[in-house]
Amino acid sequence: MSTNGTFKARWLIENLNPHYPLDLEWLVQQPELGFHKTVKIRPNPLLPPEITAFVLPHSDLSADYICYNPNYLTERIRFGVAHEIAHLYLGHEGYAIGEDEDPDIKEDADNFGSELLMPYFRVRAKYAKLHKLNPLHIVYNLKKYFWVSAEAMSRCLLLTNCITGAYFLYDNYKFYYVYLSDGLENNYEVRKMLMEEYETLRNKEYREIPYLRHGQMTKFYLHKFSNGKVFGALDIDRRHNSIEYIKISN
Repeated sequence: MSTNGTFKARWLIENLNPHYPLDLEWLVQQPELGFHKTVKIRPNPLLPPEITAFVLPHSDLSADYICYNPNYLTERIRFGVAHEIAHLYLGHEGYAIGEDEDPDIKEDADNFGSELLMPYFRVRAKYAKLHKLNPLHIVYNLKKYFWVSAEAMSRCLLLTNCITGAYFLYDNYKFYYVYLSDGLENNYEVRKMLMEEYETLRNKEYREIPYLRHGQMTKFYLHKFSNGKVFGALDIDRRHNSIEYIKISN
């Protein structure tokens, strides 16, 4: 769901017209953000593992520092930093970090960060040039262009009314995440079928599986990575935009 953070980020992108992937160091230097202090982005290897990034404001410092955990992948760091830029730009005060963060403030900052890194109109425009590719290759192309994770790009493609279907990541033990368009069911039979396919997938193999859903022939697309995890998609059509997120436990 869009929040104030979504529209604030959209306004910034419209006025700054930046190049992509977005340079966050460049962004925080722009006067349009209205920061009263210089904002500097710095690594901090001493951060606990549950913290990707946080703001270190201090009245005695000449700058506000966004510190990030360099032990994570760059895509995660970029989203974490964008989230913290949101707190500064949106004027969030007295907020907690980690699991104690207020859910409304977190959603607002997440939406701001997502829109900054993957702007709605730019995603739609780039997707229009790639729409004939299968849904996995669309993600691989766009994640490089926007420099975000495959998970973030997958969710974005559903939210921006590009693809109706599902994206998921799993192995022979569990599903790590599943994103579904509104009205799609996450049922046992489908999960069982995907687990059976897992057993015959070779590392680095792509596979397309015809799937009859409510009388309509669709396809599952699977790609097994060398680490044993499988990134997959169900492509039904590319018109609807509602989405729900399901985190599946073991």
